[in-house]
Amino acid sequence: MQQVSADKLDEELTVARLYINKMKSEVKSNVQRCSQLEAAQHEGMQKLDEMEKSLSDNRLLVQQVWHVHVLFLVMFVFCVRMYVRNYLCFLK
Repeated sequence: MQQVSADKLDEELTVARLYINKMKSEVKSNVQRCSQLEAAQHEGMQKLDEMEKSLSDNRLLVQQVWHVHVLFLVMFVFCVRMYVRNYLCFLK
């Protein structure tokens, strides 16, 4: 009877060791996956920061180009008016 009990205890300990080894392996795998995800998150945040800076720079550039475009149109209209005014004065 005691032999059966000892065999059962050995079997349960073996199952427990296998389960513990499996858990260790899963923990190690999860730690490695977590490290990969943290690295990917860090890389993603860096790319996001770069894209936000690029977006800000491009917005500024668009504003500057728009400003120059409006100034050019204002000057063009002014020059056309001056030309028409001078042309009309010349005809008189």
